[in-house]
Formats: sequence, structure tokens, C-alpha cells
Amino acid sequence: MNKEDVLKKLKLSYLAPFAIIVNIFVAIFLIVPYFTISNKQSIPMYLKLFLIFWCVCSILSIIQERRSNKVTDSIIMARIYLIINILGAYILPLAFGTIYVFAAELFAYKVFDKWLELLLYIVVSWLGMHIFLKSEFKIGKLLNNVIFRIIGVVLIIGSFVYIIRLGFAVPEYDAESKRFILFSIVPLIVAHSYIVRAYFNYGLYLEYLKDDSEQEEVAK
Repeated sequence: MNKEDVLKKLKLSYLAPFAIIVNIFVAIFLIVPYFTISNKQSIPMYLKLFLIFWCVCSILSIIQERRSNKVTDSIIMARIYLIINILGAYILPLAFGTIYVFAAELFAYKVFDKWLELLLYIVVSWLGMHIFLKSEFKIGKLLNNVIFRIIGVVLIIGSFVYIIRLGFAVPEYDAESKRFILFSIVPLIVAHSYIVRAYFNYGLYLEYLKDDSEQEEVAK
């Protein structure tokens, strides 16, 4: 397997089928309350911006996977491929949790702070996975120690605990409303599992670059 094959695998996240299902589910649960709630409030700007960002991330992720056979051999493009995979994966749990926030805002509950909390916990969860995988696959020189893997696991578990806590703390607009926050853990777990492959292939690509550099030094 050469560098081009590794980059193709890096672009191919295998997340598209799951992402399409989640995105359709989210879209349905955003559209239905918008057209069925009487005396609804206007959609706040932060949600409008997020919905645009969600669509952009989802489209970029699908396009990248569909065009996985066309790659550019450069470290910058490899990082872009990885970033698109990360955004495409971790936008899913946030979009799922936003179902609650969207309906709550329509019912005149001001839950921007709760949405920010959910965003923070998802970012912390990704950070934990990032630290763990960089250490596990020896990506870079700063995190190559077992202590960083432990820190990563603690951050991931801690984020799950706080998302569950948040799910019970948010105000209810109906009996089932809190479940969308709680069940956002499911796409978060799936995002973690899918992103492992992307980090592995990114680390493998860096190894190829290192080998090429060493061969050039020997040739000199």
C-alpha cells in the first residue's frame, strides 16, 4: 500500500450511510415542530447559523467520501481530509441534541446556555478522543505517553457523564423532550468509533512521509 492508497482510505470515512440516516431523522424532527407548533417563537440567530453549518459539514463529508478516489499527496490536504471527517462525524451528536433546543426555542424556552453546554461537552469528548488516538497511533511527538491515553479516556467518560446530567437538567416542554439530549450520546459513540480509522490512516500517512524524508537524507 502506497501513500495514495492511504489518502484514499483517509478520505473514505465509511460514515455516510449512518450520517444520512441521522440527518434525515434530525431534519424530520426539526421540520415537524416548526409547522405544527401554534404561536411559535421565531428561530434565534444561533440556531440559524448552526443549521447552515450543519448542512455544510454534512455536504462536505458526503462529497469527500464520494470522491475518495481523487486525492492530492500533500500534508495540507491530508489534514483537510481529517478535519472534514472530524466535522462530519461530530456534527451528528450536536445536530441530534439540537432537536430538543430547536423545539424548546419555538416553545419560548431560552436554552442557548444549554446548547452551549452540549457543544462544549461534545468538543471535550472529541478532544479526549483526539488525545487518545494521537498517543495510540504516535501522531506527533508531544502526546506519545500512556498518561495522555488515560487523560483522553477520562475526558471522554467525563463528557458522557455531563451530557447525561445535562439531559436531566434541561427544562421540559413535553414528557419526551429530554431524550434528545440523552440519546445524543449514541451518535457521539458512533462518531468516536468511525473516527479511529481516520486517525489511523492519517498517522500511517505521516509514517510514509517520515520514511520518504529519511530515504532522501540517505541519498544525500
